Amino acid sequence: MPNKEFITGRLLNWSLSDPVTRILQIVGVAYGSGVDNPPALVTFDTFGDNALILTLRAFVDSIDMRLATVTELNRAFAEAGVRIAFPQRVLRLDTSSPLRV
Repeated sequence: MPNKEFITGRLLNWSLSDPVTRILQIVGVAYGSGVDNPPALVTFDTFGDNALILTLRAFVDSIDMRLATVTELNRAFAEAGVRIAFPQRVLRLDTSSPLRV
């Protein structure tokens, strides 16, 4: 949306007119993890450099429930044994000459 629309046009803030809000949570899980998706809630979006990228979409009835719901979702991942990916790096040292420290 062009900036001009925000300044000169009419903008309707849907989050203020309706208490229902959507949570969009992006989770990177370790390669080799199962990525079976419950229908219409989780999508397997892409291959990241260190993780399979999943997106969780959920609706809550009130914006006041948003943070508590995100916390509960994170706990559910841990309880389900979902392995959250972490960056992995390979370090190669040139040993053809002494290392300078």
